[in-house]
Amino acid sequence: MIPDGLFSKVVGIPNLTEIALKHDLKYAYGAPGNKEEKLQADKEFELELLKDGASPEIAELMFKAVDIFGDGLMKTSFSWGFARK
Repeated sequence: MIPDGLFSKVVGIPNLTEIALKHDLKYAYGAPGNKEEKLQADKEFELELLKDGASPEIAELMFKAVDIFGDGLMKTSFSWGFARK
């Protein structure tokens, strides 16, 4: 969704692409309707961002973004469990 190379440099997260892809796989194959599993995937995403150099504010902002846009209420093509539908 974002130009990862530029964004990665600006926010200081060198492995953003790898972290995001890992999170995307969890989203793709997550059990539809399993909010606990989704929350765990989102928390792991936030922790990996922090470990890779993200500021707490950026990590929290990105956590909130995936939490809001990935819950299915926004009807995005990348909502939780999208590969199972």
